[in-house]
Amino acid sequence: MTAGVTRREVLAGLGASLMPLAGVLPVGAAQAGSGLPFFLSARSDRTGRHFASAFSLGGKPLADVSVPARGHGAAAHAGRDELVLFARRPGRYALVLSRRETPPSRLIAARPDRRFAGHGFYAPDGRYLYAVEDDVETAAGVMGIYDTRRDFVRIGEIATGGIGPHQALLLADGKTVAVCNGGIRTHPDFPRTKLNLATMSPSLALIDRATGRLLAGVRLPGHLHQLSIRHLDAAPDGTLAIGLQYEGPKGDPVPLVVVYRDGALVPFDMRDEARLPLRGYVGSIAFDTTARVVAATSPVGGVVGFWAADDGRYLGRRDIPDVCGLAAAQDSGAFIVTAGEGGIYRVDAGAGHAGPIDSELARASHWDNHLLRVIAG
Repeated sequence: MTAGVTRREVLAGLGASLMPLAGVLPVGAAQAGSGLPFFLSARSDRTGRHFASAFSLGGKPLADVSVPARGHGAAAHAGRDELVLFARRPGRYALVLSRRETPPSRLIAARPDRRFAGHGFYAPDGRYLYAVEDDVETAAGVMGIYDTRRDFVRIGEIATGGIGPHQALLLADGKTVAVCNGGIRTHPDFPRTKLNLATMSPSLALIDRATGRLLAGVRLPGHLHQLSIRHLDAAPDGTLAIGLQYEGPKGDPVPLVVVYRDGALVPFDMRDEARLPLRGYVGSIAFDTTARVVAATSPVGGVVGFWAADDGRYLGRRDIPDVCGLAAAQDSGAFIVTAGEGGIYRVDAGAGHAGPIDSELARASHWDNHLLRVIAG
């Protein structure tokens, strides 16, 4: 825990309990040795309670843990049966979960002058947890560093090279961090107000994890400065697929899906039939398991779009109201998606429909924006 902020104080301030629901199924025990993925996401039920929930490839509930406020993104430890759910920005908690044991093992409180931005990742050996955070007063981005061997004490931070950071990923080399600096200044006192739209300057930052050195700060052309760089996924070869959100005039023909390759941001095919259904907003983006197909969701447009990863060709779309959560399934071109209004679906870039996964969990839930795909050890 961060010095000066106790678990009791966090829980009192949030007015919620962290006790797990009755009948929790430890995820590791349910899936161990199967080789199949399971999925972790944040959800709310129809009464407004909030949970960290895991389910199988077929939509079977595996775990359900009460959380103090809405959650957002998550991270998985590579060597331990451990997961972390980050609060929705501007957030005050990160919840450390065990796949094999209940109740949750740790609650991490945000430092008083920082707020969690919804995403983070572990170091390759799991020693450190990196949490994307905002400076409360300036909106300058940092990655807080938490020592997992010392009860997740916060031992320092690394600047992200921009303001309004959101998603960050550690690349395959284990050294380079890619961070989406959304460029939008906000303040916890006005959490939904964007304070600098006229002057926003988003960037993709590449950072040396060991030294904190900014290796590259990549920006779109000046006339696209209102395209907030928000979400990303990485292919094994280091190619990054990036989802953007436009804060400028509606109808402007701007790219909403780009790739970072060979030091440049390259737009995918944005013909009207690809761009217009997204309605200026990409909420999540992912490669499939072969890294040949990129999918992007838009809850605003109620659509999942597909592109060929190699040349950016548009492959089509599937319409699902309020869809946002997105992760690769098992087969080439296949994905699991969740909808804010409720529902878990399997979608396929090569099929002409979206197949709903019928489960009680899917029907009873308002899903948040992201899915974490995890292979059970």
